[in-house]
Amino acid sequence: MPFMHSRGAVARTIEYLRKGEIFLEPHIKIIMFAFNYDQKTKSSPPRHTGLYNFIYWHLPQLQFKNPDVQMITLNKITPLPWIKTYYENDSSLLIDCDGRSREDIYNHVKRVLGMKQKDIASEEIEKEIERNRRVACFGEESDRHCICELPGQVPCPGWQPLPKELTGIRKND
Repeated sequence: MPFMHSRGAVARTIEYLRKGEIFLEPHIKIIMFAFNYDQKTKSSPPRHTGLYNFIYWHLPQLQFKNPDVQMITLNKITPLPWIKTYYENDSSLLIDCDGRSREDIYNHVKRVLGMKQKDIASEEIEKEIERNRRVACFGEESDRHCICELPGQVPCPGWQPLPKELTGIRKND
């Protein structure tokens, strides 16, 4: 892979996005991040740097692993940094990030908002079963070995000879 030139080149690779470990609980619908960062001076207040670094390094991974959750970043609207989550049942949870480090915030979000490892494993198994049940999937790993097993498809030439117009030997007159 060629060297990528830019400020966030590492965070744009698919390998980096796949390394994210936080799978959010399914009933979380919206997450808001509020912090202060000055674009002109390229700095943030000392109490906000932990949340800013968390957003810079972990927000792309969160978005990649949780595509159904809306994530909003709010800049320069609050004196203290915080994370607020909104659930399906209209309740919310506020996490105070004042003076915390990036690792502290990451571990707290993973513990409070993330799914447990056994739930992640069972969900991956369910996704694999659902993928195998789909009609479009066929092959050795699926229920159907060949597409000819579906109704309305052309049968396999091994079982029944193809019509002459499908073999390419004769042209249609």
